[in-house]
Amino acid sequence: MVVTCQISYFAAARSPKYFTDPLKFCPERWLPSDHPQFDLKYASDELKAAKPFSQGLRGCPGGAIAVSLIRLFIARVLWEFELEAVQGQEDLSFEKDFKFYAYWDRPSFWVRFKPAHRMRDY
Repeated sequence: MVVTCQISYFAAARSPKYFTDPLKFCPERWLPSDHPQFDLKYASDELKAAKPFSQGLRGCPGGAIAVSLIRLFIARVLWEFELEAVQGQEDLSFEKDFKFYAYWDRPSFWVRFKPAHRMRDY
């Protein structure tokens, strides 16, 4: 027996169970609670109930194109530059400092780009 379970993000994002004034356009509900324009009226909203662009690689029609462009960009940067971490960041830990919710919550990490001095063959 196969059971398929789905949620309608369209319906969840418009449900008063999860959002105050669910049918109103209120971008301030997405601001952090310490932001000066955050409205306390939206403090109890369950923001994870809305996935406007779905989630994961298959959620967005342009996802495959975006991933290809990112890979190409990273490859070009790594070809053209040598990267080195800026001093003072030695204590960063993947397990301690990186978190994943719907997107990665990453600490700041600074690098210095130095030309790689490779022979150009193009």
